[in-house]
Amino acid sequence: MTKGAMIFEREKEEPIAKAVNEEQRKSKRASWETKRNTALRMLADGELPPAKIADYSGLDLKTVTELSQNVS
Repeated sequence: MTKGAMIFEREKEEPIAKAVNEEQRKSKRASWETKRNTALRMLADGELPPAKIADYSGLDLKTVTELSQNVS
């Protein structure tokens, strides 16, 4: 493949790679939001300790503890 053809192929692939990266970022954000909302509902219920909520929600204990400070 010539250098010009390689550059052309790379230019075609760059927008696709950017779109895939953007979709992955959105998916990770949506997943985190779902975990956060689940933890907030569990905290509001008041039945489970933060460590269990962290286990069940997939969030780390520090995040759950920080969220618990905002739940009345």
